[in-house]
Amino acid sequence: MVSPSPHGVRAELTEQFDASRSNLPASSLSRLGRVTAISARGGVRRLARIVPVRSIRERAQRNAARQLATSLGELKGVPMKLGQLMSYVDDDVPDETRAAFSVLQSHAQPMPFVQIERTVRDQLGIRANQLLDRLERQPIAVASIGQVHRAYLPGGVSVAVKVQYPDIDKTVARDFGPARLGGRIAGFFSRGRRGDDLVGRVRERIVEECDYSVEARRQAVFAETFEEHPVLDVPVVHAEYSSRRVLTTSYVDGMPLDEYLAGQPGQEERDRMGAALFDFYVGSLFRFGIYNCDPHPGNYLFCPDQVGQADDSISRAAGHSIERIAVLDHGCGHEFEPDCVAGLVRLSRAMGTDDGDHIHSALVELGIVADGQKYDHSMVRDTLRWLYGPMLLDETVVFDAMAGMTVRDLRRRWKNLKTLARPGELLFLARLRVGLGSVLARLGSRANWSQYLRGYLDGRFALMPPEFDLVLLDPGTRMIEVIREVRDALGIGVSEAKEFVEGTPRVLKEALRRKEAEALRERLEAIGSKAELRQVS
Repeated sequence: MVSPSPHGVRAELTEQFDASRSNLPASSLSRLGRVTAISARGGVRRLARIVPVRSIRERAQRNAARQLATSLGELKGVPMKLGQLMSYVDDDVPDETRAAFSVLQSHAQPMPFVQIERTVRDQLGIRANQLLDRLERQPIAVASIGQVHRAYLPGGVSVAVKVQYPDIDKTVARDFGPARLGGRIAGFFSRGRRGDDLVGRVRERIVEECDYSVEARRQAVFAETFEEHPVLDVPVVHAEYSSRRVLTTSYVDGMPLDEYLAGQPGQEERDRMGAALFDFYVGSLFRFGIYNCDPHPGNYLFCPDQVGQADDSISRAAGHSIERIAVLDHGCGHEFEPDCVAGLVRLSRAMGTDDGDHIHSALVELGIVADGQKYDHSMVRDTLRWLYGPMLLDETVVFDAMAGMTVRDLRRRWKNLKTLARPGELLFLARLRVGLGSVLARLGSRANWSQYLRGYLDGRFALMPPEFDLVLLDPGTRMIEVIREVRDALGIGVSEAKEFVEGTPRVLKEALRRKEAEALRERLEAIGSKAELRQVS
């Protein structure tokens, strides 16, 4: 019998979830019992202890991953987040298994619409009618904390309305109670007090996701920060239709990662998309002290340049040029104090030079290592080298997600850090390394990641590399027209344009994006001038 393709598995499970409805199992015993029962039926040994899914492959049980994905999707909360993690961590998982879990990035069994309607009315009062009158009953996405429906505001503005599952905050809190699901997750990384420190930080982030008012404020900050970014887009929050359990944002139509990759985009476009995501996660941390902690593949839509508009006619044909990435979910985030960012800058500089003394000093400053504490310096430096990965290589490479490491290897590394004062402080770096690294690896994005990082550390604000200089080799005979073209294209004064044109051959000092630079070159060549593009190093 021929095994179904990964695409077929995703389509089958998505259709199954969309056609079903499910109430959230609330009690701790019923939730843990369901995970244990489905793992036993599916042949996934020790799932309740969060064992890597390699056992699925070894037992050769084709239906185990589908059964498990179905169960985790029904449970929502922490178990569903675990399924999402399994879908993109590079751990030599069979394609069909990974495909089953990848459905959980945006789909699961939705709540009955009557519960969605009740929550909207409870949260928004009289304003609820303006949403519910034109709220589509079938959700466009079902996530671990809430589900998303499309609606239209008065005037026809298209919005996405995320509605929280009833009592999900209490359910998540119970999942992290003693000897329950959260405790099992703690054992995945480390046991004892150090494991408690780590899982405490995970619990803090996930519980915070249950307050959409926090997410709304954070999303507004990201939207303002990247408002003029040439590639990134953060949907605008409609505060008047948002609350603690309802979040309304502008609607974005675009392709999820799998669909985008199925169109076989060109390498230059892949590089541009990857650099933008690197800018969003790494750049925002070092430039602004803000960090989105959830870089999983379900949080992106790849869109033409009209992103943010309610355009259902967006072409999804292979080879369609994509100009923008919409980053959708901002529930899991963190704001770092300036002193902490300064410490991370010093640690990153020390890692770049592999200076052991400076690495130790930075770890002490960050509180990861206690002053005077004895620990295995070489082991910690080796772990940090893995965490920084391609960001330490001064060459253009594809971002290697795990560098040959498996989930079990990652567990061993974390357990080796148990002697540190605060190993949980490194959790966000690991999430970045595994989460963002996996997405960049799937994109196949190439870049000098070390150069990008150094730019952030030096305080340079490069919106979107690579950029290009326009080199005017010969203005030709129509000097006045050439000056006008340069003036209009660049938005500079006549004297500046004249100085540039008369100084040929000369490199335009202000770097341009490729599209802008090529457009200007074509305009100049159309009137008899000669010019070329050179990529800014």
